[in-house]
Amino acid sequence: MRIAVLGGGPGGLLAALLAKRGDPAREVTVFERNRAGDTFGFGVVFSDAAEVAKFKWPERLEIVAELPVTKMGKLDKKALRDWLGRSTA
Repeated sequence: MRIAVLGGGPGGLLAALLAKRGDPAREVTVFERNRAGDTFGFGVVFSDAAEVAKFKWPERLEIVAELPVTKMGKLDKKALRDWLGRSTA
């Protein structure tokens, strides 16, 4: 099973961790938006100090400049599904 998690903050990383812990065979990718000039939040960093077994980490952490949004600035779910399908293939 492939799982895409949007957001590398504490909630997104916890969701990824729980998905891997539930079934280590799952392919989990975390997508984090990072525009020019942005700084990373405290949740996006994985470290050995966190004492989380490496097999529970997501396979990938993708840093993207933008996520697809509508003209109103909301997350474009249809475009997002298409985009994620291409990104995780």
